[in-house]
Amino acid sequence: MKNKKYIIATILLILFVLNTILVVANAYNAVDLAVRDFLMNFYSATTDKIMQIFTFLGSTTWIILLSLVIFLFFLLYEKKTNFAFATAVVIIASTILNQITKFIIQRPRPLYMPEGLESSYSYPSGHTMASASLYGFIIYLICKTNISRGNKIFFSSLLAVVILMVMTSRIYLGAHYFSDVVGGLLFSGLLLITLSIIEDKKKYLYNHSSAKEIKKPQKNKA
Repeated sequence: MKNKKYIIATILLILFVLNTILVVANAYNAVDLAVRDFLMNFYSATTDKIMQIFTFLGSTTWIILLSLVIFLFFLLYEKKTNFAFATAVVIIASTILNQITKFIIQRPRPLYMPEGLESSYSYPSGHTMASASLYGFIIYLICKTNISRGNKIFFSSLLAVVILMVMTSRIYLGAHYFSDVVGGLLFSGLLLITLSIIEDKKKYLYNHSSAKEIKKPQKNKA
């Protein structure tokens, strides 16, 4: 399992780097415009409202609020400080990495973006990173619960759909290019799998240390 995680992390890193290189080289332009044009085929007032709802589910306000609820739930109700701490780390790390990458790449927003919609740089998508990181973490928590396999699949699939719809809404509303949301998804996946590897390493070191303590020879009392 550990080897699989390292392989997945390596693949995600390579894909993110390649995606970023293509963005910087402007090699994505045709694909970005094609995806945008395709989504515009579904333009309507109703679609606008639906996309606004999904983009809100990836907004800073909602993500912070939901993260705070999860943090307090684990800290005060479940008394699981490790999960509470992990929730905070996921969101803080996602936000910092997103802002750093935006500053380095400095990709302008789409020219067709409605005026005043966003003011930061475009790559990678912050909404995508935030939603993929938090909802992806919730999927991880769901998989660790004792609920039935069917319920795990249902709720995990539901959250995966929300992530995909947040990504789609950002392109539809003109706030991002297709390559922006792909970059955000890859970066979030890399973040989550890296944190999982670190958690596995901490557990291994703790168990290894505990095993050594147990094996220590007891001194005979005089």
